[in-house]
This record gives sequence, structure tokens and C-alpha cells, in this order.
Amino acid sequence: MSLFSHPLSAYNHFLGFDHMFMFYRPVVVDLPRFDELEGLPFVTLTVNTGGNRKDYYEQWKTEKMCLGRPEFAMNYDWVMVADIDEYLWFSEQIGVKEFLQRHDNMTYLSIGKQMYSLDHRTNAAFL
Repeated sequence: MSLFSHPLSAYNHFLGFDHMFMFYRPVVVDLPRFDELEGLPFVTLTVNTGGNRKDYYEQWKTEKMCLGRPEFAMNYDWVMVADIDEYLWFSEQIGVKEFLQRHDNMTYLSIGKQMYSLDHRTNAAFL
């Protein structure tokens, strides 16, 4: 099993997140290396068959369930809700726990987004 075969889980793990709860569509179980992701001890995978593309697969219901049930994130002190294309980035070399310690007087943090488009691309040479 290679942690690096799953960039998002590796990134969040190295950033300091203790656990990740990922909800997935049934079709992804046939993708290469899904079994490795499933074997990571700090990742809980749960199939999600609700909704459709038009209503973002009822994302709000999944978030509510994840935050409100003890088998998911209910008993954690801090939880970050993010899509597969969203990630936390700091402008200095710190982890998520140090960041939270700096804000230990708060019970809720809202972090803005940086939107990227083709206007923000760069040409890269691939070797």
C-alpha cells in the first residue's frame, strides 16, 4: 500500500488531519488503487448513492450526516468539510493543529476560497 498513490489523502494526512471521511459513488470501486485507499487506517470510505449530478448528489445531506453521527465526525473537536477539489493551504510552513492552536479561542472558522481558471494556468514541460 502506498500513501502517495492517493495524493489528497496523503496531503491532508501530512498536513496533520487525524482522520478523513470520504463519501464516494459506487462506480469508483473499480478504479485502480481503490483497494489501497480503502486500506488506509486514517480513511473511512462510505458509499453515497443519494442525489444526482444536478443537486450535487445531495451534498448537504452527506455533510449533515457526517457532522451529526458518532461513527463519522461528530466526536471530533474540529472538522473541515471539503470537496475532492478543495484543499487547505497555509502561506507558511505549519500544520493544521498549529493553525488551530493559534485560534483556540474560536469555535468556528470560515476560510475563503481562491478560484482558479484557465487564466491562472502556467505552461509546464513534462519530462
